[in-house]
Amino acid sequence: MNKCKQNHSFSTYKLHLVVLSVFLFSLSFNVLAQKDSLNRVDAKGLKHGKWEKVEYGKTMYIGQFNHGIPVGKFTYYYDDGKTIKSESIFSANGSTNWVHTYHFNGNLSSFGKFINKEKDSVWVYFSDNNIKVAKESFLLGKKHGQWIQYDPLTGKPLEEVNWKNDKQDGPMQAWSMNDKLRYQINYKNGKANGPYFANYPDGGLYEKGIYKNSLKDSIITYFDQAGKVVHKRKVIAGIADWDRLWIWNSATGKTEVSADSISYVFEKVKSYTVVTKKGQKIKGDGDWTYLSDYLSNIGFFYYTPTILGSHKAPKRLEEIEEGIYKVIFKQDIGFDVIVNESDLGYLKSFRPKLFKKK
Repeated sequence: MNKCKQNHSFSTYKLHLVVLSVFLFSLSFNVLAQKDSLNRVDAKGLKHGKWEKVEYGKTMYIGQFNHGIPVGKFTYYYDDGKTIKSESIFSANGSTNWVHTYHFNGNLSSFGKFINKEKDSVWVYFSDNNIKVAKESFLLGKKHGQWIQYDPLTGKPLEEVNWKNDKQDGPMQAWSMNDKLRYQINYKNGKANGPYFANYPDGGLYEKGIYKNSLKDSIITYFDQAGKVVHKRKVIAGIADWDRLWIWNSATGKTEVSADSISYVFEKVKSYTVVTKKGQKIKGDGDWTYLSDYLSNIGFFYYTPTILGSHKAPKRLEEIEEGIYKVIFKQDIGFDVIVNESDLGYLKSFRPKLFKKK
């Protein structure tokens, strides 16, 4: 009796071993079969079926091929092998794919479409904190349609450019941080043509004129922040022909003066005096910011914080002590001024006669 029980127990044990062996074999077979189903090629050596690209033990992408053609969904990963970098959905023939890219934090980075590996239609881009930063339009890889850049902090538009077959075509405009229009230039077939304007940051008109073949070609008018005309420049095919400045006085009106004729400018409280090379004195009032900025940009010096003069204007410089000179203008007006080394060297090279003793 005991022998029968022992035989029965041993038989049951062997049966369990057989069942376990079959299970383990089946499991290993399934694992091998699954691995064997990855990264296969067809008779022509083309990728076919499910593919997983792995580098240094990290998954780079997972997708599906149909005899060498990507189809369906592809998922691409960052170098960590687990964070999704982008996802693509391919059409049945693989020629078109819709793409979504992601920042490392998982937020959407961009979305758009490729046709035959060329960008097509509208692409939109986002910062890593979900703010739209750009919108672009393509036609089979060529810029075509509206392109807009947005403020990465607020998402408000900063610049708009219009394209047609890779050439600018239509208005180009930009906005300041306070949503005021900064400028507008019109393009046709890749060249700026027609009227343009530029504004101050607060939106007031600063400059207007005309472009021809991407060159300024007209009388360009400049305005101060009060809206008054302060400067006109004639430009022919991008080259300045003449400059005239308007000096405004609330009592006497405006006086026109050639920029080349100005010798120096004295600023006083709420007023200033322009002195020409011929000794004419023109009094202006109000803000002289535009005038002083313009003159300093064409080579005038600030001999003092309130005296701006051409390097050709002084009659002579008399050294009082090291680094301090008395500047004598042609109208026999003199004042003491500290001249920095760069300005001193400039004056010595261009006007050595200024440093000759009487």
